[in-house]
Amino acid sequence: MRYQIEERENHILIQFLNERLIDDDIRVLEEFLEEYPKENIILQLFLVRSIRHSNALKKLHDSWQKRDLSFIILAKYDVLEDLSDEISKASTETGALEILQMQELERQ
Repeated sequence: MRYQIEERENHILIQFLNERLIDDDIRVLEEFLEEYPKENIILQLFLVRSIRHSNALKKLHDSWQKRDLSFIILAKYDVLEDLSDEISKASTETGALEILQMQELERQ
């Protein structure tokens, strides 16, 4: 399995377990996320060396934002630079949880 899933109190943590994120990985992620349409998501990409599918991740991020939910990318700092500034992102789990908390407060 390419992903490890951990259901937490106020979000789902999805850990991607490969160094390369390919089209098929995005498709599998999209299918999996259909099972959690009302959950905040933190997608951990610590093993990924670069992101070539930033548009696909942006679409996922935007679809969660439209549902009034959080979709946060957690990755190494140099990988995060490949992503749009419009995507919620953090380089530490603490940072991702702070973004999640802040976004939840904004939605109230």
